Amino acid sequence: MRSACLLLPVVVVMSAFAAGSGASEAPSNSEASPEIAVGVLSAARAESSPQSDYDEVKRVIEYGIGWAVEKDFDKMFSIWAHDERLYHHWLTSSSTTHGFAEFEAHAESWKDPKFKGTTSEFRDLEITFSKSGDVAWYSCRLDDCYEFDGTPGCVENVLQTGVLEKRDGKWVHVLMHGSYPVDEIPIEYVRRYYGDAAARPDGDAEGKD
Repeated sequence: MRSACLLLPVVVVMSAFAAGSGASEAPSNSEASPEIAVGVLSAARAESSPQSDYDEVKRVIEYGIGWAVEKDFDKMFSIWAHDERLYHHWLTSSSTTHGFAEFEAHAESWKDPKFKGTTSEFRDLEITFSKSGDVAWYSCRLDDCYEFDGTPGCVENVLQTGVLEKRDGKWVHVLMHGSYPVDEIPIEYVRRYYGDAAARPDGDAEGKD
């Protein structure tokens, strides 16, 4: 519908020209150029419409996690900014990277043939665009499931946020962050990093009355 509306001025102008000059009379190149110019402008606007940008940003966000199903590293790296401004953090401090070189090195661990993604689900995805239209930021809740050495696992209800920029007509991540609010950290992570005592409901590490 948006494309049809954008092309409407071309139809109106061409119809008016035909009515005024006669159907048997062909316009010269110079007379046709206004219509051509409007048509090119309309096509350009349609290609970069808010809806098409939204759809592409959504695809990039989802592929930023879902790529692990097919594990195409070239395709995955193509949706990240290849410069020192890139920032990535996912749950633990060991995942924090600054710049593409660090991110690429961190991704080596994902090449382990024992690891592969299986499914992912994005909930409450909210995408906002800057007034200039070339920056987008988002938030969502994510379930990211995988297999490692044949054993299934999931990280569930992660709070994921990120920022993308449109560079040379292509949307890429410049920031991705995944974490848990302090009151929502899964108990298995508490036990893994802080021990069973830290996971006690009463918080009494010594077990005193």
